[in-house]
Amino acid sequence: MNLFLKLDNNESNKESNLILFSDFLPEVLSFTTSENERIQDLYLQLCSLFNHHSYNEILFLLPQLSSFSMLPAIINLIIGATMIKLGRLDSGFRELAVAIIMSSRGEQRISFLIVAATLHAELNDKERVQGYLGEILDLSRQVVQSSEEFDIVKENLEELENTLLIKLENVKDKE
Repeated sequence: MNLFLKLDNNESNKESNLILFSDFLPEVLSFTTSENERIQDLYLQLCSLFNHHSYNEILFLLPQLSSFSMLPAIINLIIGATMIKLGRLDSGFRELAVAIIMSSRGEQRISFLIVAATLHAELNDKERVQGYLGEILDLSRQVVQSSEEFDIVKENLEELENTLLIKLENVKDKE
């Protein structure tokens, strides 16, 4: 069981983005086939732009979103992370909150909380990072089914904590 979103911890590039979105839409969509395809295409485009740090290009796609009656929470997450990367913190964290609330409990919510913790680490907000880590631990306890699974989750959480602490240190050194 992998509860943790892939983080890129490439120390050779201090400017690298710790958040990487996958090339497939991780949710089962309940739209028409054509809507599913359009949403999948939009998701792939957003992921590619985000992973390549083309945040302004993502903002140009926002008008297209109004053509959908509803979007998967992951798209709100990408939009929120983009806004935060561009310095639009209030609207970015509002989108992130919407994504977290819309997410299913369990693994998806944990992944979304990891993104939020990472973004706070990039903003040098250690207190909020620690709060998210506590929330991730609490949710992980609800999801795991055995003590062996929990040991794995605990190791992953410790690795995540170390990664975020390194990011906090790097951000602090820049200031």
